[in-house]
Amino acid sequence: MKLIWIAASLSLLSACTEASTAQAPPAYDSNWYVSEGWPGEYPQGITILKDSVVLDGRAKMDKAAPKSIKCPVPKGANYNQWNYDRVTTDKLKFFSASRKFTVTVNAPVKVLAVDDDTDVTLDLKQGETLTYLTYIAEGFALMLYKGKEYQINEADFDNKATFGSTENVADDLWVNIPCAGDARGWVLHAEVQGVDGIGETQHTEYGASRDLP
Repeated sequence: MKLIWIAASLSLLSACTEASTAQAPPAYDSNWYVSEGWPGEYPQGITILKDSVVLDGRAKMDKAAPKSIKCPVPKGANYNQWNYDRVTTDKLKFFSASRKFTVTVNAPVKVLAVDDDTDVTLDLKQGETLTYLTYIAEGFALMLYKGKEYQINEADFDNKATFGSTENVADDLWVNIPCAGDARGWVLHAEVQGVDGIGETQHTEYGASRDLP
């Protein structure tokens, strides 16, 4: 299924690359949902603020794997999925791994959902459950219901559902970048936060980002 990233106006929807748990590496079992791209209205990124910064990369998207690959990164580089110039030149790949959790319906409620770009209404009964797969943007999430994936606005539950205990578990945000010696490494966003010489992405506008001048 294609994830839909919700524009700030909620009037424009754009398709994101298809990905599913079936594509998850061994590090992520069926309790996780792995998708291409980073979620959020303005997706996070990694910006290099000074010279001589070297990121530690892994050979695979696995937090248990050793950080054995050295990745020298140029000052001003902005590793963000909206920085299309660098995505192209460096052949960047962005993936997120989200911990699944259960959404339990507490009272009958009708929820508008998107199934493969078609609007449908889910007539949910008390006691029914959905599986929350991943956040998208602007309050929308991807959820699994009776074997189908739907894009749903969380607000449409109208406080008639309980969200599982793992809802606040942060996603693992990975980017695959070029490294020394023609190698490539997987870098985990959370591990570079607060590191000297590394900052967050500054977006130029919605849907656009670029390297620092």
